[in-house]
Amino acid sequence: MERVTTFLKRLGLALLSVALLGLYARFPALAFLPYVALVPWIVLYTDDRQPRVFAGYYVFAAWIAWAALYPSTGKYGWFVPFVMGLFMSVPWYPFASVLKRLHARTALPRALTVPLVWIGIEWLRVALTPGDFDLYLLGYSQAPFPLLVQIADVTGVYGVSFLLAAVNGWLADAYFAARDAGSVRAALSRRNVVSAASIAGGLAILVAYSAIRLPAVKESPGPRISIIQANTGHKPGAALVDHLEQVMQIEEWVPPGSADLIVLPENAVLDNVRREGLYLDDLAWLASRKKAPILLGAMTWPKDLPGKKRNAAVLVDDRGAILGEYHKQALFPFTEYVPLDAVFERWAPPVHRMLRRLIRIAWGAVPRAVPGNEVEIFPLRWSGGDARFAVLLCSENTAAPVPAEAARKGADFLVNITSEGDLGGPVQEQLLRICMIRAIENRLAYVRLGNTGISAFIDGAGRIRRILRGPKGGTILEAGSLTERVSISGSGPTAYASSRDAFAKGCILATVVLFAIPIARRRKGAAVAATVVLALVATTGCERFPAASDAAGAAASLERAKQAVQRRTPGKALPDLLAACADQESCRGAMPMFREAFLRSQRLEDAVDFFVVVAARFPDLAPEARAQRAFFLDLLGRPREAEEDYRASLAARPSAERFGALGALLLKDDDVDGAKEAYREAVSLAPADPELRAQLARTLRLTGRPAEAEEILQRVVAERPDAATAWGELGRIRLARGDEAGALEAFEQGRRADPSKLDLHFMVGRLALREGRLDDVRQTLAGMKRVHATLRDLRRE
Repeated sequence: MERVTTFLKRLGLALLSVALLGLYARFPALAFLPYVALVPWIVLYTDDRQPRVFAGYYVFAAWIAWAALYPSTGKYGWFVPFVMGLFMSVPWYPFASVLKRLHARTALPRALTVPLVWIGIEWLRVALTPGDFDLYLLGYSQAPFPLLVQIADVTGVYGVSFLLAAVNGWLADAYFAARDAGSVRAALSRRNVVSAASIAGGLAILVAYSAIRLPAVKESPGPRISIIQANTGHKPGAALVDHLEQVMQIEEWVPPGSADLIVLPENAVLDNVRREGLYLDDLAWLASRKKAPILLGAMTWPKDLPGKKRNAAVLVDDRGAILGEYHKQALFPFTEYVPLDAVFERWAPPVHRMLRRLIRIAWGAVPRAVPGNEVEIFPLRWSGGDARFAVLLCSENTAAPVPAEAARKGADFLVNITSEGDLGGPVQEQLLRICMIRAIENRLAYVRLGNTGISAFIDGAGRIRRILRGPKGGTILEAGSLTERVSISGSGPTAYASSRDAFAKGCILATVVLFAIPIARRRKGAAVAATVVLALVATTGCERFPAASDAAGAAASLERAKQAVQRRTPGKALPDLLAACADQESCRGAMPMFREAFLRSQRLEDAVDFFVVVAARFPDLAPEARAQRAFFLDLLGRPREAEEDYRASLAARPSAERFGALGALLLKDDDVDGAKEAYREAVSLAPADPELRAQLARTLRLTGRPAEAEEILQRVVAERPDAATAWGELGRIRLARGDEAGALEAFEQGRRADPSKLDLHFMVGRLALREGRLDDVRQTLAGMKRVHATLRDLRRE
C-alpha cells in the first residue's frame, strides 16, 4: 500500500506542473502561472529525503504536457496531440535527470540551479524540436509587460525565462526549508533571503534597463503596408476559390495608391504560384491597379527536386515578375515534413507505414516540402526611398535565429505571414506574444498577418501599435484589412542578434562546468523510451499481402471483395483482394478494385510494394501492375520512378489511358513537349476521346501552336458539346487573342457541361472581376464554394 501511495504522490506532482502549464496555455491572461508552474517538478526531483525518483514520471509528464499545451491539434484526430508529443517532447526529457544530479552534486540553491538547467532545456527545445515549434518558453508569457522584457535585446527571451525559473527555484527552496524545519519561518532562512534578494535585484536591474531602453528606441515612419486578413479556407483543392476571394478583397479594400506594399497571408496560393495563366497574371493586374507590389505566401515547385514542394513567400510586381522569393526554413512537422521519416523507413518499416497512415487520416496527405537554406531580404521602393524587409512564414517566428539572421543582413522590418486556421484564440495570442519578443530581440518593427488573425503592427519595443479588427470587432476568424505605416529603427543588429544565443549557451556551459564529470549514463528513462519504441515496432504494421492457399480460395476471396465494393466499403475489401492474387485469373479480376481499396485504407506505400510482387509473380499482369504502381508513386511524390513504370507498362502493352496518365504526369512536371508526345500517342489509340484530344490541344497551345489547338478543339465541341475541358481550353485561346466575349461564352459553356470544374468557374469570376462586376464575382464565389464542398464530401465518402 505504501508503494501505491508513493507512486500516486509522485505521479500527482508530475502532473500538477502539467496542469499549471496547460492552464496558462488555455488562459494566457494568467501570466503569473509560469512563475510557479515548475515547482512541482522541482520538488519531485530535488527532494533530499527521496533522492532516487524514477525519471519516467517526468518523461510521461513532459509528453502529456505537450498534449496539454497544444490541445487544438486534436481537431485533426484525437490521437494527433499524443502522436506529435512523442516527437515534440523529446527535447524536454533531460531536465529532471540533469537537475536532480546537479542539485545532488553541488548543493547550490535551487534558485540558481533551476534557471541554469531550465534555460539550457529551453534552448534545446527550440533547437531540436521538429520545426523549432515551441510556443511556451516561460519568457513569452511576460510579453504584454514592456518593463519586464526589454532585456531580450541582449539575452533573447532566455533572459526573461531565467528570472521566472529562478522564482520557481526559490519557491521550492522555501518549501523544503519550511518542511525540513517544521516551521514556515524557516523559509526565511539566511540562504533563502540571499536568494530572494538576488532575484529582487535581478528584477530591479531588468526593470531599470527597460525604463532606460524604452525611450531610447528611436524609429522613423516607414512605408505604408496594407495587410489583408482574408479568413479564407486555405484547404487543399480550393486554391482557385481562395485566390479569387483574396483578389476581390484587395480590389474592394485597398484604394489605388494607398499603400506601398500589399500583403496576403501564408498559403494565399496553395498551389504552384507559377502555374500557367493564373496567379501571377492576377497579381500583376492588381499590382498595376493599386500601384504597389504584392507579397503573399504560395507554393513553388523546385525543378531540381521532382515531386517536392516549397512553402514560399513571393513578392510580385505589376509585370507579374517575382522580385524576391523566400523559402521557409523551419518546416512544420507532419504538415510539411515527416520527422525521422527516412530513419523509420530503413530501421522500422511497420512504424514508418503506421505513422504515414495516421498522417493521411489526420491531414489528408503525407507532406513533401523541402526547406530553404537562408533568409531572403526583399527590396521595397517607396516614396521615402528604399526599404529592406525579411519574411517569416507561419511558426518560423518561434525560431529566433531566423529573424536574428535577417537583422544581421540589414532588414529594416520583419513581416510574419501565417495561416493557422481555427487553432483558437489562446494559441494565436501566444503567437502574437512571440512576435512581440522577436521585435524586441532585434529592435525591428514586426508586421504579423494571419489568415484568420491575430494580425497587428508591432514596434521595435514590442508594443502593439495597431491591431486588425473585423466588422464585428473581433481579432480572429473575421475578414478585414488594415493599412498602417511600419516603423524603421535603423539602429543596426542588437547585441542579441549578434550573439547567436550566447546567454542561453552560457547557461549550458555553466551547467556543464558545475557537473565537472560526464553525465552520459544509462538511465531508466532511456530504457523505458527504448521499450516503448520496441513495443511500437512489435505491435504495429500491416498485412504483408496474404495469399489464399489455392485457386478456389482465391476466387472466393475475389467474390467477397466484390461484395464489399458493392456495399461501398472498398477499404474493407483489401485483405480479400490481396488474397485473390494467389491465382492469376482472380488477381486479374481484382486489379480494377485495388486502386480504390488502397486509397481508402490510406496504404499507399503498401500499394507500391504490392504491385512489384504482382508484376514478378504474374508476368502477364505486369503491364497493369506497373501502371498501378506508377499511379501510387506519383501520389507519393516520386515522379521519376512513376514515369519509368508508366513507360515500361506502355512498352509492354500500349494503352490510351496509360499514355494519358503519362501525359498528365509530364505536364505537371513542366515537360510540355514530352506531354504532347504522350497525348499524341493516346489520341492515336483513342481518336474519339474528347478529354485526350483537349489535353493534346492544351500542350499545343503551350508550345506556341494555338491555331492547331483551336482547330482540334472546335471539332471536339462540335462533336461533344458536353466536353468541358475542351471548352475551357478554347476559352483560354480566345482570351489570349483579346476576344473576352468569346472566351466568356466558352467558359460558360464548359461550366454548364460540367459544374464540378472549378477552373471554369474561376475564369468566369475572373473576367467579371476585371470588368468591375463584383456582385457577379460574389455569386461565382458562392457557387465555387458549394462545388468544392460537394467534391470534398464525395472524397470523404
